[in-house]
Amino acid sequence: MNDIDNMDWKNPKTWNILRLIAYTNKICRSYVEERLKKAGFDDFQIRNMWLLKLVEHYPHQTMNELANLANQSRANITILSKRLAEKGYLDRYHPEDNKKVIYLKPTAKWQKIQPIIMSLMDELSLYIEKVITKERKILLEQDLATLILSLSRLAHTK
Repeated sequence: MNDIDNMDWKNPKTWNILRLIAYTNKICRSYVEERLKKAGFDDFQIRNMWLLKLVEHYPHQTMNELANLANQSRANITILSKRLAEKGYLDRYHPEDNKKVIYLKPTAKWQKIQPIIMSLMDELSLYIEKVITKERKILLEQDLATLILSLSRLAHTK
């Protein structure tokens, strides 16, 4: 297993590893999004799913509280929630006595698409299990765990 902390960050091989991870993620995301388009959901982007899942897990939180929970800016949550509301995946609502406070809740459209997404993710997972041997999978998981921890440390030192 590589020690990512001691890797030469100027070495093109290091960046090739990161590009490979990003490319793999992009391919998986594209696969799911293309299949969703065929199912009639041509406006959904997987990268926005985190906010919907956050709202599901913390249903009675304000947008400020959700921003704090996700370690995101309020502006980020506002922009993304407006986009998801326009597409019909989230409802934004105010208590009657306070128009400055905004709550979010998932819609029926999200409830309809979520099982499809989970099914597609399971399908991808099963395909990956077929392609990668158990030994290679263990090594890959170890390398990715090391990379994630190292990048996390690197992000906190900058």
